[in-house]
Amino acid sequence: MSVHSGKFGVVNGVSTVRNWTLEQVSASQAFVASNTRGGTGRRKGVKDWTGSYSCYGSTPPAMPGELFNFEGYTAPEDDQWGSDGLTYYGQALVTQVALNLNFESSEIWNFQTSFGGDGALARKSDVIADATDPRAYSPLDSKIVILDPDRSVLGSGSLSASAGEESCITSAALTLSVPDNTYVNSCTTPWTGRRAGPLDWTGTLNSQHIDPDDLGFEIGDDVILQLWVDDVNYWEFKWVHIKDFTGLTIDRETGAILSMGIAIEMNGFVDGLGDGHIKLPGTPGTPWWPASGS
Repeated sequence: MSVHSGKFGVVNGVSTVRNWTLEQVSASQAFVASNTRGGTGRRKGVKDWTGSYSCYGSTPPAMPGELFNFEGYTAPEDDQWGSDGLTYYGQALVTQVALNLNFESSEIWNFQTSFGGDGALARKSDVIADATDPRAYSPLDSKIVILDPDRSVLGSGSLSASAGEESCITSAALTLSVPDNTYVNSCTTPWTGRRAGPLDWTGTLNSQHIDPDDLGFEIGDDVILQLWVDDVNYWEFKWVHIKDFTGLTIDRETGAILSMGIAIEMNGFVDGLGDGHIKLPGTPGTPWWPASGS
């Protein structure tokens, strides 16, 4: 049978996959000349492939700028669990990770990883299974902490880090990315290769506190952001540059709760305060960025 359900989909080495996608394209070359009889001809061009996978969980297995061996399992040929089926595979570069945490909707921690092919995409008949336990973390066990350079907690009613206070943020969305630098030469054809550029990240925090005095910071400040998954594990972003306050709307007609967005962005280096870092959950003492020797 050639028609299959998407319920079998798996990506190798990735836990709790919700879905994965794949795009295959080519740069076909058109030509029109004196002998094409008023029509258009075409010749094959360089091929490329990109994709993504969306997961529940708090920690992506591969981060922007990292190469990994992608294997995407579609469905078993006989529609029976554990059977061989069409599997796409090839080396890929992670170009972006989008992380989402939403307290207001109680949405389970989730992220999406985008990648691009570094060389050929191939196919085989194989079987891949996800034997891990589900990584579905509730934001009800999480918190967001914003600290100043002295690591005192910022936010309305907050006291200090030792007091265990947290910032009252309704949601956080952060996107980490590297430039997608592609190349083609006589050794790579007909496929496109990729190499990573410098890391950057941007994001938005949404707050029901609309007075910067309550938030504890102003536009232009540099702070530290912690996204706690549970009582032990957390992301830490140092330094976080406060770029904009956006979307403040006072609606007399509906009486909707006042809120505003806080646009934030990476600042890896603050004069007088030292270099920044990014730490992943489960590795509080070891920064993912900057990497050793970078």
